[in-house]
Amino acid sequence: MPTIKNIVVLITGGIAAYKVPLLVRSLMRADYTVRVAMTPAAATFVTPATLATLTKHEAVTDDHEFDHPEHVVHVELAQWADMMLVVPATANSLAKFAQGLADNVVSTSWLAFDGPKLVVPAMNDKMWLTPPRKVMSGV
Repeated sequence: MPTIKNIVVLITGGIAAYKVPLLVRSLMRADYTVRVAMTPAAATFVTPATLATLTKHEAVTDDHEFDHPEHVVHVELAQWADMMLVVPATANSLAKFAQGLADNVVSTSWLAFDGPKLVVPAMNDKMWLTPPRKVMSGV
């Protein structure tokens, strides 16, 4: 198994996002290099500036994904990472991942990465326990 040194933390828009700075600090204390990408909803719970200050790397958001014309940031993150960690993983983001949807920097980074991924679901227990339903036309 390859050594994991570089971790991209993908933050989605659940209330548990407020705990991500503590996780990032813990990972860095354990000698991992951490970069962050976050959904617009995640930025309502924790600021990109906080995460950039902690990691010493820009926190990638949809607003700034294309600020560097020399590379596409979600592809660059996927190439840099040894592992991706999604925390908190909302029901909405899990559904996007399952369907291969790519409408923000988190979902595009997820799809561009082919290494180990760790997902930490965080949602209401009834949401977690509700099974996926078949989409039915005409209903």
